[in-house]
This record gives sequence, structure tokens and C-alpha cells, in this order.
Amino acid sequence: MRERVTELIEQGLRDGELRPELDPVREAVTLFAMIDGLGGELLLGVRDPADALATIRYHLDRLFCRVNDDTIMIAACRYRCEK
Repeated sequence: MRERVTELIEQGLRDGELRPELDPVREAVTLFAMIDGLGGELLLGVRDPADALATIRYHLDRLFCRVNDDTIMIAACRYRCEK
């Protein structure tokens, strides 16, 4: 699964949808570590599902250029990444 997420991140880099300085392997590891940690906190009742989801979205928003929760604005991301 981690390898597939790494491939998707690499594809996003090739397509100009992600910030070019990202390391695909480290980003995949970070994402899975975050999900694992948040899952544990959910089970322990330390965090509620809405907060866990907001944390994951926060992380992804740093990788992608989002207009809202459902739309990735590729053109804007390419413009920002080229600067």
C-alpha cells in the first residue's frame, strides 16, 4: 500500500500537482505514520473522528493546492511551484 501511495505522489509531482521539493517516499511514510497515530488516538478516545480527518486534510493541503475539500486547482499549483 505504501508503495502505491508513493507512486501516486510521484505521479502528482510529474503532473505538476504537487510542490516539486517533496520527497515521495518520505511523504508516503509521513502520511501512513500520521494515520497510524491518529487511529490509535481515536481508539483511546483522545481524538474524535472529525479532528482526525481535519488533521489529515491539513497535511494534504500542504501538498496539494486546493480550492475546497473536493477540488484540486492544478493550474494554480503549477503557477506557485514554478515561482
